[in-house]
Amino acid sequence: MRRTDWIWAAGVVGPAVALYLAAGVTGGFLAAEDFQWLTTARDQPPDHLFAFAGHFYRPVVRLWFAGAVRVCGDSTACYHLLNVAIHAVNGLLLFAVTKALTPRPAVAALATASFLVAPGYVETVVWIACLPELLATALFLTTALLVLQVWNRPNAARWWIAAATAMLAVFAHESAVTVLAVLPLVGWITRRHRPENLRRVAVPFLLAVLIFLTTAIVSNRSNPVFTESHYRPGAHMIIHALDYMVSMYVGPHIWPAYVFAVLSVGAIITAGPTLARAGVIWMLLTMVPYLGFTWGNVSRYQYLPTIGFAWIVAGLIAALHDRLAVRWATPARVGVSLLSAFIIVRFAIFTAKGVKERLDWMEAYRTYAHAISRDSRPADGVTLLVPTPQDPRVEADYIQPMLRWTLHAPALEVRVGR
Repeated sequence: MRRTDWIWAAGVVGPAVALYLAAGVTGGFLAAEDFQWLTTARDQPPDHLFAFAGHFYRPVVRLWFAGAVRVCGDSTACYHLLNVAIHAVNGLLLFAVTKALTPRPAVAALATASFLVAPGYVETVVWIACLPELLATALFLTTALLVLQVWNRPNAARWWIAAATAMLAVFAHESAVTVLAVLPLVGWITRRHRPENLRRVAVPFLLAVLIFLTTAIVSNRSNPVFTESHYRPGAHMIIHALDYMVSMYVGPHIWPAYVFAVLSVGAIITAGPTLARAGVIWMLLTMVPYLGFTWGNVSRYQYLPTIGFAWIVAGLIAALHDRLAVRWATPARVGVSLLSAFIIVRFAIFTAKGVKERLDWMEAYRTYAHAISRDSRPADGVTLLVPTPQDPRVEADYIQPMLRWTLHAPALEVRVGR
């Protein structure tokens, strides 16, 4: 990117980071799966990094946590800062990818700002256990940037590098496999590739798919998510998709909002501006892997699809400006600037509230952990009896890894219900 592009990017990434810091993210504790990831990274031998454990295979995330615990130690603020840092990097990558699709830095900046302060996925940035979504998105965007750079300038080495980053993305989170469908379609809609270049992608990307499928089958043979039918096709996928779309613009979860979302998507696909159409494709395709879960929607799963939503916002506002500027150049610029500011500020307000809610949830774990630590100093390897948490937000399944982490007792056994 040129120097002016870096200035535009820093101008939107900096305030977004400041928003999370001002909301108090570094003062947060840990919660739920955080303790499992961190105790495993701290206490398990190195061979766990690439072991198949009957669950999702995410060696990239394990490697990240193995390094993080050695850098951060017991500092929860450090882990939160790492999450915010990856979020900022994703903003820079998104700006670069958007700039590759449109020559207008203001449009790329608006898309990046819309993504960085979007309220729907707040827990992804605040909750340490959401690192897979953050890392997968960073690698997904890196792949997109590499591919967009070589669509019209074929380079065998870069194709292989792009395939490697795509494979790393799926080894951070399986949902990133949608990169194989998203990028060709985005390239086609934006006319950024030549059809004959798809053959050049075939070998490296098909090899990446083969490696992913092999490890996915081996690692998930006994995964309860699949063996107990927590993930399956069905009509629930449609409702999940509608709920995700409504959540992105912080709308009400009622049928009129669902109808509005469907009509809007249809109108954009049919006659919308190019960037908005690419955004619809990105949003819908990256959403697909999350729709099969039979439980309710999960906030963190909106992270990657929200990039598509941000493109929709930026594309529509840019098209509005272009239409109005034909007759009223200055009023169009002022009006579009005010509209953009309104959207970003509205999102930022909801995001700040969302950060506080997540921090309050983590505080419940801190309060319980401190109470146990104050009253008990068990030796490692013994069984500790602890009372049932009075706060329902503290789940019993996570108390043992939590106390193993806070008490530095990797062999501690915990029984809840004293």
